[in-house]
Amino acid sequence: MSKHYDLEYQFSHIENIIMNTVEKTLVILEAFLNEEQEIGLSRLADLTGLNISIVHRIISTLVKKGYIIQPFPRAKYSLGPKLLKFGSLTISRVKIRNIALPFMKKLNREINECVNLAILDSDEAVYIECVEPDESNYKLRIFTQLGARVPLYCTGVGKVLLAYMTEKEWEQYFSERDLSHRTPNTITDYKQFEKELLYIKQDGFSVDNEEMELGVRCIAAPVRDHNGNVVATVSISGPTTRLTTPKIRQFESMIKDCASDISHAMGYIAE
Repeated sequence: MSKHYDLEYQFSHIENIIMNTVEKTLVILEAFLNEEQEIGLSRLADLTGLNISIVHRIISTLVKKGYIIQPFPRAKYSLGPKLLKFGSLTISRVKIRNIALPFMKKLNREINECVNLAILDSDEAVYIECVEPDESNYKLRIFTQLGARVPLYCTGVGKVLLAYMTEKEWEQYFSERDLSHRTPNTITDYKQFEKELLYIKQDGFSVDNEEMELGVRCIAAPVRDHNGNVVATVSISGPTTRLTTPKIRQFESMIKDCASDISHAMGYIAE
């Protein structure tokens, strides 16, 4: 047997072990979907058909990570805060997307440019919806694809999300990273960037002038929930050949109106 074959066999064996453990973990978690809120160890073994020692080993890890709760030794298990957080985040994202989509489609029909919806996830912006221009127009397959994650400091959507953070959140964000150049247009001076964020709050929109990628511009505005909190940002993005400075000025009121319509549909009432 060659060394190469032996290594392949070992990697395949390890992969099988990992996948087997993942499947067993999911089977254990799914048991909580079909039973009462609290389940004992023996009952979990019965429900899953797994050996009780395997169930105990996996469930102990889930408890340590916060996905499962066991309030005291030998107590029954229940779903933990991390899983509940995943659920609430999913519901929130689906709600925002469903409310925003009709307004995004309307704007897309009016301008025939890429209209995007992004939210804050940790220290990045993530695109949760994108309405592209028709097939005859230029398709922007750069960084606005559904599920794409982008930095906050050099994108239109990201700068909006940053602008409406508290000063304490700004300080934390900037203390944990360097503002590195993505392009020659990227703002990397902290004082200049702070002024940029203040302008965004004052004007109600942000512009990414080829700061993330050369040849691409973006204009974005904040989406608020019923409490007035900025929970998302809607944007128009496209190539610089079409999103010229006059076009950006023309789109200022349109992107703000779109964001305002979505916010109103979310229950926000402007003062």
